[in-house]
Amino acid sequence: MRRFPAFFMTFLLLLASRTSSALSVDQKLLALVPSGAQIVAGVDSSPPKGQSGSFVFITYNNIIDLQDYFALTGADSSLMVRHTIFVATDDGTKQLGKHSLIMRGHFDRTRVYKSAADGGAKIIEYHGLSVLEVQPFAREQREFHEVRWLAILDSDVLLFGTVASVQQEMDRYLSGSAADPLLARRLASMRPDDQTWCVLSVSPARNPEIWGALRAFDAKMAELAEHADAFQFGIRYGRQVELEYQATTAAIRTISNSLFPSVTGSKPGTSLLPSADIGEDPHTERGVIKFSMGRYNAWLTEVSTHNNGPSMTSPWR
Repeated sequence: MRRFPAFFMTFLLLLASRTSSALSVDQKLLALVPSGAQIVAGVDSSPPKGQSGSFVFITYNNIIDLQDYFALTGADSSLMVRHTIFVATDDGTKQLGKHSLIMRGHFDRTRVYKSAADGGAKIIEYHGLSVLEVQPFAREQREFHEVRWLAILDSDVLLFGTVASVQQEMDRYLSGSAADPLLARRLASMRPDDQTWCVLSVSPARNPEIWGALRAFDAKMAELAEHADAFQFGIRYGRQVELEYQATTAAIRTISNSLFPSVTGSKPGTSLLPSADIGEDPHTERGVIKFSMGRYNAWLTEVSTHNNGPSMTSPWR
């Protein structure tokens, strides 16, 4: 039986060398994200030494895509990943049925395509661009039945996911589309040094695994997210971990005033502070949670155990 959506925690060991500060959202990748996506999550740098992993919300199907991406690109010894965006969208028949990952880095298209074709994938064309048509892997056929496309564009962009998703992304690439204005505006309100981030247009209240993870972290933040029409957060990793969130709804002010007076110090080692600019938009509430690395690692363990969510050591090479 499928699960929608699940969360995923991954160790990020990128080939790209780290800079002195975290990387901002990759605009070339952002322009490929189709309008109307319900979950868009990004990973833009590796975690500090000694940290157990970085956290993003993605669906169970995104996890399958990521696992199969590793299998399909295993022959590429030159592979390097700098940025990754995960996308999940309703397809009209089932929740979040369209899904893909979009990567920026270096990919040897000739080697990847040949290796995949030798393994049974089919090389086809879409508007003059070569694409791999990938059947479900034998190990996942009991629960996953979708044909997917993998496309490598200009050797530095890789797309992999459901056919409808990759087609939309390739169409945006071919037409030179700009980033979706609403998504760009939401990301513009986040800090440029966020190392992982997530934008949710699907209510956490209707998705128990997402809401449960937020509640395990901070009950007051989960309550705020439950009433929001949109919710997003970015995480920064250093000597302590900072999660900065934003919740937006037409009725946000009616619930936020009752929440914040009792929030500070809701858990040992954490502090939840409303940002100084909450008055700029009467429909938006922002806050920052700061907590120790020990508390963060304990939370990852707690959420993974509670939701039985997959956890993978991902070498991103």
